[in-house]
Amino acid sequence: MKNKSIIAMTLAAAAAGMISSSAFAADGVINFTGEIKNATCEVGTGGTQAINMPALAKGNLDVTGATGPQYGFAVELSGADCTGTNVQISFEQDPSTIDPDGTLVNTDATTGSSVAVELLDGTGTRINLADTTYKTTPVVINNGQAKIPLRARYKAKTDTVVAGPVIASVGVLVETN
Repeated sequence: MKNKSIIAMTLAAAAAGMISSSAFAADGVINFTGEIKNATCEVGTGGTQAINMPALAKGNLDVTGATGPQYGFAVELSGADCTGTNVQISFEQDPSTIDPDGTLVNTDATTGSSVAVELLDGTGTRINLADTTYKTTPVVINNGQAKIPLRARYKAKTDTVVAGPVIASVGVLVETN
């Protein structure tokens, strides 16, 4: 009986305008739409692609900012769900892999901070990987496959580059349309 009385009093108060359901009225509505897809185009084999850059004598990188020759490669995309007209990629913004100057962080303990890897587009224009708006030029998907041309080169981070291995990686985000 007490519950019925409380409900009745609440309904009566609401009808009398004593309880407000909202302090503010909406001025508009924002609607969101999207789509969750299976993996689109897969990078390389199993989502990974290895680029083996040729060795370079450290004398070629004898001053901070010096760069070595450009090595061309293509990000290879394929898969059953690699459909659409065009595909392009952007790069995952991860401070453990991208230096604030837009180069790839060299994670090797020996050569570490003395040298980095710099990416360039297919025309040889430097890609600032720290630019969150960067996307490659779209390429056509043909029979579930596409290749996005890029280039890479070594870049001196100090005046004294240390000889040894260079290890860098970057996450790739694939966008089809």
